[in-house]
Amino acid sequence: MSTLKMNEKDLTRIIEKGEGPFVEFYGCIANLPDLVLHSICSFLNKEGGTVILGVQNSGIIPGISEAYIDEIQKRLYDTLEHDLHPAVPLTPEIVDIDGKKTIYIKIPESSQVHRYRNKVFDRTGNEINDITYSQALIENIYLRKQKESSENIICPFLKMLDFDENAFKTMRKYIALSKPNHPWLDLTNEEVLRTAGFWRKDTTNNKEGFVLAAVLLFGKEVTIQNHCPTIHRTDAIYRNIRYEKYVAPDSLYPESKYDDRDIIYSNLIDSYLRLMYFVQRNLPDKIAFDSQDKQINVRDRLFNEIITNLLVHREYTHKPSSRLLIFSDKIITENWTRSAHDRSITLDTLDSQVKNPLITKVFQEMNWIEETGSGKRNIQKYAPLYFSKHGTEIQNGDKFMFSITYEQIRENDQLSHARPQNSAQEVPSLSYGSSVPFFKMSQACPKIDISYVDKAEQILEACVTPQPIQAMMSLVRQSNRTRFRQNIILPLLEEGLLAMRIPTKPSSPLQKYYTTEKGKKVLAE
Repeated sequence: MSTLKMNEKDLTRIIEKGEGPFVEFYGCIANLPDLVLHSICSFLNKEGGTVILGVQNSGIIPGISEAYIDEIQKRLYDTLEHDLHPAVPLTPEIVDIDGKKTIYIKIPESSQVHRYRNKVFDRTGNEINDITYSQALIENIYLRKQKESSENIICPFLKMLDFDENAFKTMRKYIALSKPNHPWLDLTNEEVLRTAGFWRKDTTNNKEGFVLAAVLLFGKEVTIQNHCPTIHRTDAIYRNIRYEKYVAPDSLYPESKYDDRDIIYSNLIDSYLRLMYFVQRNLPDKIAFDSQDKQINVRDRLFNEIITNLLVHREYTHKPSSRLLIFSDKIITENWTRSAHDRSITLDTLDSQVKNPLITKVFQEMNWIEETGSGKRNIQKYAPLYFSKHGTEIQNGDKFMFSITYEQIRENDQLSHARPQNSAQEVPSLSYGSSVPFFKMSQACPKIDISYVDKAEQILEACVTPQPIQAMMSLVRQSNRTRFRQNIILPLLEEGLLAMRIPTKPSSPLQKYYTTEKGKKVLAE
């Protein structure tokens, strides 16, 4: 998936302004000095910043040698992954300026205290300070970070029995889809939590235990209620009216009326799946094709970004619930956070900040989040494909409000410009009112892309009575047999939800498919 990158013009403008409290240059013609990592660590521990390699302190651009740039970039990635703790998903970018190569690194402000090779670095103005042996200064960073994020709160009496086994199973299933050799797949639940940084000891009071982020991601509902400082709730509401009618209700449609609602108290993994299903059952899907002729569901790509941002950037010490509001002409999310600014901003001026890096890390490993800053870029990419004549608005204060106002949702034929000329595949439609909750079906068969989940359910329901492949393709309006088998049939077969009547002859013209007992149990849930 393509994302917007730093370009020569914008980077040149940054370099021309010179170094400062939030920008540092490093020559790095043929190597990567430790001072670069000291700078990155200090920016994470302070307020974020920018590091540019291949530029001298004076602003002169010698560039990085062609012979060494790949080696420098590889060492940078390896060091960030293995020597920076906790790790942060940064994305260094190679940018050419007048034929000279530089590396641009955007560092967000983090809510955790980071160490580079067991050393802690902080900043005072333009200066990098090694405060490893100053317990008082390190404690000041913890206090500063605690004010910005609640995921670090220690829950000393939390036991493994307080966690939801299904949340760990779902996490592993999604990780295995894109990272089959991921080390977490071979660890116990407790080992995953400890390895990923969810166990912590506060040196100021010797309190130790699992942190609140573990509760929010993996806790049972009763565990969340007992350990979360305030009521943890996400409210999803759909009203099939224009927004102006909601803010000025009449007797025919009072403010309290809604067409669909889901009040969610469960952990964040389950919350994500339920919110995605809520969107799927209330908004139509829209199909486009990427440059590799791969079918993508624009609605699901767009709302994946909106929903993950809603869940991972919340400040969980605030009492009010987060909300996803859907109207016939407006989408609104409301999320409680802590911000240094109380003003209206745009997607272009929104500064990406990792507010809950532990939660973000798990979502990233599950491939629900790409990288820091990808959310706003993907919204800019997919919103124009899904909505016609739309506009976005952001209010960045203690309550972070994001909204998209639109005239209408684009029809599938309006997306035909994104479809290759040599493709004869019909644009499939999605039926609603399905009997199997999206998140249950997604858990039962995680290898199916979320844009095909409802179609997979239709196949299981139809194949309670054995069906030939032509009938199934007609049911879900698919004309390309190869893609139909690859995207829907094979995952259902692999999970044991569907089976062949003649398994020894898969291509037999007499072949029919039937729903297994395991598949029937999924339908019955």
